[in-house]
Amino acid sequence: MSFINFVKGEVEFKIVYYGCALGGKTSSIGYVHERVDAQDRGNLVLLPTQNDRTLFFDFLPITGGSVKGFKVRFKLWTVPGQVMYNATRQLVLRGVDGLIFIVDSQWDRMDANIESLKNLEENLATLDLSPEQLTWMLFYNKRDLAEEQIAPVEAIDLLLRAPERKVDRLGGDCVTGRNVFRTLNLVTQKVLRDFLVKDDLENYEAYR
Repeated sequence: MSFINFVKGEVEFKIVYYGCALGGKTSSIGYVHERVDAQDRGNLVLLPTQNDRTLFFDFLPITGGSVKGFKVRFKLWTVPGQVMYNATRQLVLRGVDGLIFIVDSQWDRMDANIESLKNLEENLATLDLSPEQLTWMLFYNKRDLAEEQIAPVEAIDLLLRAPERKVDRLGGDCVTGRNVFRTLNLVTQKVLRDFLVKDDLENYEAYR
């Protein structure tokens, strides 16, 4: 849920990167952070551990112009990939406005992708939400790997029931950055459009 700070004249949106361990969540947010102008970004908080690159979350506030007289600020988060940190995943999802689900395109990671997507649905259910109620996309990562290592897009679509879910998806990779920004832009633009069509700002959580 968006936050409006009437004192500062800002509206804040929360974008969450979700997916299995080592799928590319941290790499995605790191790529964005490196290429956003310094004056338009905050500090990237990275908490690596021995078993997982992100123990809690990455945090990257990015300004995004203004709408309805409010300065726009996006805050980008990732969830930890390992199941043992599921309570942290649930905390990070609170107040989510948009979500990017990172899919590891490698054949041997398909079960992990499916399990992570199921986990997302379960965690959203604790918030009385479903993916279909959110602005979200699937990002098929690691498409730069050798063809024999990765599943065809059509196969991933089938395994994740993407057409049935009617969710947009893009293929790319976090190494060259192909479609990393495009995916983020599509999600943030949709979040902003949803905000603009709302006439009653009282529907948004606000702090003064």
